[in-house]
Amino acid sequence: MLIDRYNRTRAEFDGLKRIDIREYTITAVREALLNYIVHRDNSFSGSTLISIFDDRIEFVTIDGLVKGISKEDILLGVSILRNKNLADIFYRLKLIEAYGTGIHKIMESYNINSVSPRIEVTENAFKITLHNTMISNTTKEIKIGMCFEGR
Repeated sequence: MLIDRYNRTRAEFDGLKRIDIREYTITAVREALLNYIVHRDNSFSGSTLISIFDDRIEFVTIDGLVKGISKEDILLGVSILRNKNLADIFYRLKLIEAYGTGIHKIMESYNINSVSPRIEVTENAFKITLHNTMISNTTKEIKIGMCFEGR
């Protein structure tokens, strides 16, 4: 996966045991990607944008949330499928475990870090930002990112 190429690893040691730590949790990246595939509104022809910076990865889609659902609802685990057949296929392939758990898993994967994912919602767009867990809030250095478009 291309994103994995930009997700560097550092090692810490606990006695003789080596512990590899990634800049972005594998769970958060996986769930963000799966959510964008399963929940995408394919009636829009615009691209889902994945922008990679030194301090964050941003996932932006132009379709927004399903009408009647709020940001607070998705944080509680509410999920309304746009692509039920696609979600069923992903479930059978064991790529997703249950409906409505992706955002919770993303947030939970950051529980031990000083930074948390940020979710922004407008009527026509949805954005989730995963912060680099190896950069503290006080030493962030923002650089021009790379942008990957996909449909």
